[in-house]
Amino acid sequence: MDIGTIIAIVVGSINLLALAFVAWQAMLTRKSVQMAQLTKEISDLPKADAVIRVRHYLNKWKSELEQIITDEKYIRAQVWAADTTLGEKYGLTTPEGLIAKPVHDYLPGWLQIICISAAQYYYDCKSHASLLSAEEFNTERKLRLLSNVVDLARANTSRIKKMLSYIEEMIPEWYLNCPASIKEDRFMDR
Repeated sequence: MDIGTIIAIVVGSINLLALAFVAWQAMLTRKSVQMAQLTKEISDLPKADAVIRVRHYLNKWKSELEQIITDEKYIRAQVWAADTTLGEKYGLTTPEGLIAKPVHDYLPGWLQIICISAAQYYYDCKSHASLLSAEEFNTERKLRLLSNVVDLARANTSRIKKMLSYIEEMIPEWYLNCPASIKEDRFMDR
């Protein structure tokens, strides 16, 4: 064997060893990242009930705004029929009571901001919808208002969905789907 072949074999062997070392490091890094993610999920569990409460609010508000969009034709027909209950059915005249104060006070600051922001978007649309049966508005003005309300519902639903996306993956599915039919204290020694 000549010296060139020996050098090629040595360099090839070194490259194979380096490749094996890089693959081993990648495997260790992947396991480390998975462990860090699991640790974060578990450490976040004590805050899970706060996230679940905010998710409940946001999903409820999103659903109600989507209902306005879905019912647009019905609402339009009811405006023409001079229905005086549209404002009550689809609107809100005050934001009071949208968020329970003890729940708000319990939330961490960043979750308070998400919850309050979503409530503001929700109320923005619902307060306009409350005017759909205002006596001082004629039919044409109510129909223009309806268009604005539907546009607000679309935009604000989109914003609330974005806020939901920030917290959707925070709680592991196994925790969310945990059977809750038996109270926790029944599992403890007496």
